[in-house]
Amino acid sequence: MTRVLNGHDDFVRDLAWSPDGTQVVTGSNDCTIRSWAPAEHGEADVIGTHAAPVAAVAWSPDGRSVASVSHDLTLRVWDTARELPTLTREARARLRRSLTSEERAEFGVPERRAEP
Repeated sequence: MTRVLNGHDDFVRDLAWSPDGTQVVTGSNDCTIRSWAPAEHGEADVIGTHAAPVAAVAWSPDGRSVASVSHDLTLRVWDTARELPTLTREARARLRRSLTSEERAEFGVPERRAEP
C-alpha cells in the first residue's frame, strides 16, 4: 500500500482513474462521489451525492465529466470542470487549519466524522 486516502464515511464501492491519470473518482455507501488528486495529498472534493449508495463511477473520455450510478435507481453525470474544487483546494492551502463547525455550516462543507 502506498497511501490511504481518508474522506468517505462508509465503504468505497467503486473507483476510476481520470484519463490523464492525475485524479481518482470514488463512489461510496455514504452516497457521495468524491474526486481525489493523490499527488496533492489533499482532502477529497465532493462532486455530488445520491439518495442511496453509489454502485459505480466512470470518467468521460475527455475527463470533463463523471457518471455515477446509484441504488436510488438514477444515473447522474457530474461536471468536473467547474471551478468549485479548485477554489476549495486553494482556500484549504491558504487556511492551513481545519474549518470550525460554524465555518463548515456557513460555506456548506459537510462535517467530517471522527476516524474509528
